[in-house]
Amino acid sequence: MFVTIPRDVVAAAVDRAAAVDGVATATLVGTERPEESVIQVWGLRDLRPAGAPDDGDGSADHRSAFTPPDATLAAAGSVAVGDGPDATGPSDGEPTVRIAPVPEDGERTGETVDVDGTTWRVVLDGTDGPPTEGGDGVAIVHAERDARKRIDGLVDTDALADRHVTIVGLGTVGSTVAVELAKSGVGNFTLIDPDRLEIHNVVRHECGVDDLGRSKLDAVADRIRETNPLASIETAAVDVTERPGALADRIAGSDLVAVCTDTDPSKLVVNRECLAADVPAVYGGVYAGAMGGDVIRVVPGETPCYDCVLGDISDDMARDERVSGEADYGRDPDDQPGPEPGLSVDVGFVSLIQTRYALAMLSGGIGDGDRALDRDVCFWGNEAEYIFDRPLQSRFATVSYREDCYTCGGTGTLSVDDERGAETVLDGVTAVDEDPRPGGRD
Repeated sequence: MFVTIPRDVVAAAVDRAAAVDGVATATLVGTERPEESVIQVWGLRDLRPAGAPDDGDGSADHRSAFTPPDATLAAAGSVAVGDGPDATGPSDGEPTVRIAPVPEDGERTGETVDVDGTTWRVVLDGTDGPPTEGGDGVAIVHAERDARKRIDGLVDTDALADRHVTIVGLGTVGSTVAVELAKSGVGNFTLIDPDRLEIHNVVRHECGVDDLGRSKLDAVADRIRETNPLASIETAAVDVTERPGALADRIAGSDLVAVCTDTDPSKLVVNRECLAADVPAVYGGVYAGAMGGDVIRVVPGETPCYDCVLGDISDDMARDERVSGEADYGRDPDDQPGPEPGLSVDVGFVSLIQTRYALAMLSGGIGDGDRALDRDVCFWGNEAEYIFDRPLQSRFATVSYREDCYTCGGTGTLSVDDERGAETVLDGVTAVDEDPRPGGRD
């Protein structure tokens, strides 16, 4: 049997055992996977002197803050804390974890943890030392210390833990953005979406068939907590086109809004509210068939608004070429358009670019490694169509204010040019990088 146990559960066992004369025992609670010979410990209950009966009241004396949100906890073994003749714990064959102090001159081998100045050794009863590969043993999970180890130095995880992101729309794009931001260390979320998860969502969505019928709010919140159980999450089942006023308070408390809805009317509503609240936003849109998409950053007072950009793209590209699941309420219910086809991997490129823009904006600036992200728009092409002359191509554009913009009343255009100089696909050239990566790509 292989047992994982969070450090805070070990520390709680040691702290509570200090009040017991001699060796203390407790019931471990967690999730057992018998077919894999794995026990995931998430807490303990009924700590008592060794030999005393378990009162079986089921109360959890301690539950780890990192417990998965949907974990079904049950008795999963015992723990014996202390050093003495009773330190082996119960003898009924259930897995027992032994926690004993390491002598001052003792060797710190195997799994050890320091609690209140004393080093404690943690082993699985019946084993000797640390687990071997594929064998029995116990592993201490240092969640607070190690959860972000693989991204330390790449982003400021401490700063991101304090950031608050509102995500409007939790479909294919929004669910990916939410989970990826959580993986990157963002600690506070407001999720906005009125819909439930349907079967056609599953092939592209972060959530699966076990979430069918659930609100996307609850399902995505669970996915966030699976990555970051400490995340603070607020939810609102709001259709922003029907209740735009419901956005005001939620957006006002945000550091950034990720707009992941699949219709332009909803994005224009969010655009107005973000401008009014002086909150930056990043918009993601996917083209028909997921042949590509665009990501647009808007910083009030520093960049043109989404409506400025939308107006110029509209002149060049029919808006019904954007992926949209918007219903036509004048049509028969059986004749409604189905979900726009597109592979998850193709939509995923746009989702990840939107996430990367969000992280750059949340980090308070663009570093040398993010030179292209100071451009207002990123176009991504999965296929050699529209402005893309090869698959998997990125194009970056700057934006000027547009004189006839209904929302901000500015002036300017969005346009694209490239090294070839022959093709201008949008009105009025500003600037674009053919390929911003060092040396370019052929």
